[in-house]
Amino acid sequence: MQPLKTAILILLAAICAGARAHSFDGVGPLPSSALDQGLLAECEANAAAYPNFDPSVQTAIDTLEALGVFGAQEFRNVKIGFCNLRGGNGPVATTSCADDTILLDQKYRDDSESDIILSTLAHEMKHFQHHAVQKRRFGEEYCRSAQYRRDRLWMENVAGPFGDEVAALAFVGRPIEVENECPEPVSVFVDGVAVRRDNTETAKTFVIPPNGTKQTSVIANARTIQYFASGERLALPGDGEERIIDGERRRLSHAVMATRARGAGPFVLRIDCD
Repeated sequence: MQPLKTAILILLAAICAGARAHSFDGVGPLPSSALDQGLLAECEANAAAYPNFDPSVQTAIDTLEALGVFGAQEFRNVKIGFCNLRGGNGPVATTSCADDTILLDQKYRDDSESDIILSTLAHEMKHFQHHAVQKRRFGEEYCRSAQYRRDRLWMENVAGPFGDEVAALAFVGRPIEVENECPEPVSVFVDGVAVRRDNTETAKTFVIPPNGTKQTSVIANARTIQYFASGERLALPGDGEERIIDGERRRLSHAVMATRARGAGPFVLRIDCD
């Protein structure tokens, strides 16, 4: 195995191991229900609501939004705070079903944890979303019910891999896929904000057939990009930087790309001639 690939896999394994937050089989950290409930209540009382999150939390939210994992509006109904969870042999994070509060271990205040907090917060947000769906289905008493206790295992089995996916996504980025929704071929060049291009990428356009799709060699770690596209009936105004493309000076246009799935898959740039 190539040394770089080995290093990447080791790093991702470390991030994913650090992000796994819960234990339901008696092995590993204690569940939050076994911790000092007075401590948890105090931490929950001090948790911040939108839009007054701690800077380290807000930075993670901004990154998750840029990656297309969550929209900022999805954090409006959850409180997020810190607590000395590991000091009591607890998990690295926990989400209160009844109070819609995410508590992260206090270690996540440190800038050195900026990569791991992404996957941990994504993991806990998945729990928050599960709780919201089930409370709408079963009512507000759900969080104190036997149904909730039964559901916790499958919720963890979903949230754990999701957090791992986000860890990989944050490290690697998403490929950019271009969809041509025009009834004619279009020539496209994709550049962008916070974009990494491989060494073969040059300022040349590629052609996408009518109603066709092409996955580019461009890897992006943000939804906002700049691009150029031209066709017989396509004339973009161009509100971005200038680039030399196919030997001519062109002005790029800005776009916010879609995603097909929260934790995996490409960014999608859709080009419409209408």
